[in-house]
Amino acid sequence: MLKKMMVVSVVMGVLLTACSQSPMEQLQSDVRADNLTSAYWATQKDDDPVLWQEATNYCKVHSAKVNCAPLTLSNMISNGSTKMMAYGQSGDVINVHGTNSVNTGNTNRH
Repeated sequence: MLKKMMVVSVVMGVLLTACSQSPMEQLQSDVRADNLTSAYWATQKDDDPVLWQEATNYCKVHSAKVNCAPLTLSNMISNGSTKMMAYGQSGDVINVHGTNSVNTGNTNRH
């Protein structure tokens, strides 16, 4: 019984510590913060631009931090830049931005 109480106490302590950390402290942590989602950062861009900018600057330097991934994803989506090229079945680049780009690597079309 005492072991169970100690385990519960430790778990509660960890949860309370995570809840009491600021978003920047959570961002800098090596422990995944479930509340720092892409949706959270998309909201913060408008609601708290100072925090959002500080977090964005931090993650540009520390991109490998586990809690930077949702922020980076949110920024890519909001900026419209995933740096990904979309291809159709023919190998031609899909016309997304009104340009006629063609992938010249596909030379076996008849």
